[in-house]
Amino acid sequence: VLFRSVREAGARAERCSLALSWSEAEIGINRRLPGPKGVAFLPNPAGFVDKQVGVLWVRRLNGSFLGMLVNYACHPTTLNPEVISADYPGRMKRVVEAKFPGATCLFANGAYGDIRPRTIDGARWRPGTENDIEQSGRTLAEAVIAAAPKARALACRTVRGEILPVKLPYLKMPTEQQLQAAMAAARAGDRKLEWAQTTLEQLRRGKLEPELAVELQLIQFGEE
Repeated sequence: VLFRSVREAGARAERCSLALSWSEAEIGINRRLPGPKGVAFLPNPAGFVDKQVGVLWVRRLNGSFLGMLVNYACHPTTLNPEVISADYPGRMKRVVEAKFPGATCLFANGAYGDIRPRTIDGARWRPGTENDIEQSGRTLAEAVIAAAPKARALACRTVRGEILPVKLPYLKMPTEQQLQAAMAAARAGDRKLEWAQTTLEQLRRGKLEPELAVELQLIQFGEE
């Protein structure tokens, strides 16, 4: 199926121009709250969030939009991390494509880290709803649409991709006592319990790396 999709896309290729614009939207909130006993998984209104919305616009030679790539940093976990859903990006896509008929809207998550949808009740999380998804999706879609008139044309004759390995050092390595305390405080089936057990095993075997190996994926349009 994937091969057929790539082949069909290649057969439908056409000349186009690229443009880039930026806007802002606020649908996320930081999910890590520092306290006297450590960092809790709670809403942190004062914590860092990235409000920037980046949009790469693709225009046909007749001026109509062929598509757009939207970049925004927020976990799409409004309902539940265990639920498979298009979440707010799906609703955003629907609204944007209705605004620009004939265009395909794609979504690429930014560096969302500790940013999740703002489904809160006072100082606690509350269960997200379909209405939350609709509201967040429309808020992001409005930011995308507002960015269209500000698009700056890109002088682009080439597209290049690259994957770079990067190692990120941990700020502080956990001790055996801290891991044992985390295991004692966690409930059965809790992901934190699994993490503490695995980390403790690596620590005792001398296999706990002081840094995290990740991939940095780059796409460059043009030579600028």
